[in-house]
Amino acid sequence: MRVTPLLIALTGVVTGVTLAATPAASAANGVFGGSTRAGEAIVWNTDRAGKRVRSAVLAWEAACDDGSRYVVFIRVTATKASPGFDPEPRNLVMTRNRRGRFAGSIVGAQSLGAQTAVVSAKVTGRLRRASASGTLTAYTTIVDGTTGSQSMSCETGRVRWTASRAPGRIYGGSTSQGEPFVVRLDARRRVVRDLLFGWHSQSCTPEAFVRFPERFGNFAVNRRGRWGDSWQQVVDGGTVTFSYKLAGALRRTSARGTLAAAVNRVDDSGATDLSCESGTISWKAKTG
Repeated sequence: MRVTPLLIALTGVVTGVTLAATPAASAANGVFGGSTRAGEAIVWNTDRAGKRVRSAVLAWEAACDDGSRYVVFIRVTATKASPGFDPEPRNLVMTRNRRGRFAGSIVGAQSLGAQTAVVSAKVTGRLRRASASGTLTAYTTIVDGTTGSQSMSCETGRVRWTASRAPGRIYGGSTSQGEPFVVRLDARRRVVRDLLFGWHSQSCTPEAFVRFPERFGNFAVNRRGRWGDSWQQVVDGGTVTFSYKLAGALRRTSARGTLAAAVNRVDDSGATDLSCESGTISWKAKTG
């Protein structure tokens, strides 16, 4: 059984941004995978003992004053602050990171042509042997590039997140789009019980940007560790059709695969008024 995707409104302007390059998950000794209360996948890579954060793959959508949303998907590395220097967007600057408790911040800026988006986020968490939990709060301020005056603000509010660690069963990583990707297997490693990821597209007709955080489950895994499926889902009274194609290959400490997604919306007359495709997206993940 597949789970119906969380449908984000396909109207209005949605801004998407990757604050930094997002390579595949590093060979961290501990991997926690889970989700936020907002439905986003979340990945934490830690030391072997699971007491210190090394890196993370995060995503969030901040609601803006004008009704649009500002989207961020990013891979960050835990670092200490360097006095006298601004942090880089790919840094999660830690104020605490020991004995299973951590707190850090992300600061970055993105050019939007005549405007600049200033993004900041704070994350906190507690790491336990097999689970983790915490909060994420993010803000974006859109300012005029010439005058510096603020034209719009966006915020997530305080979002709670939870994650689990189970070597050989929970894999966490990222897609080639920079989105977090989480796989959870059953105890026998024969079924993908949960699959969490985000995808987005700017290949739309008419021109648009869409993004969807997804949660699916119950994919059979064969004896060679391979799984996959393709299907369609019709939602919103039959006016919106999602198409998916997923494939994965599991190894003892890593996993990889591809996905492709598309969405098509029709108006009251049955004519297509929006069509978007992701193209082929690759993903990589690790477990530990």
